[in-house]
Amino acid sequence: MTARKLFTTLALLGSVALVQLPAQAAEPSVVAPESPTRELKVHDKAPDLYKRDDMALRGWKEKGLSQPDEDSQWVKIQDNYVLIEITNGTIKKIVPAKG
Repeated sequence: MTARKLFTTLALLGSVALVQLPAQAAEPSVVAPESPTRELKVHDKAPDLYKRDDMALRGWKEKGLSQPDEDSQWVKIQDNYVLIEITNGTIKKIVPAKG
């Protein structure tokens, strides 16, 4: 590789490094009252309390939420609807609750 090509390549790589990419939207998260020091995100394990049947949100369709799989349920945590996998407590989706 000639010195000119090398210089051109390095200059191009240097300028690409200076280009600022647009910031991605913040990943949705929720803080459960039971664990106020822990921010929960998709793929995290929610507190066991939210796997209970009595915590399931019954009116998910009226709230514009998707139908949960057979092994999942929607619960409300703070101002968010959270889709929880019942078998292991994994958070599958977080949707802000609408006023």
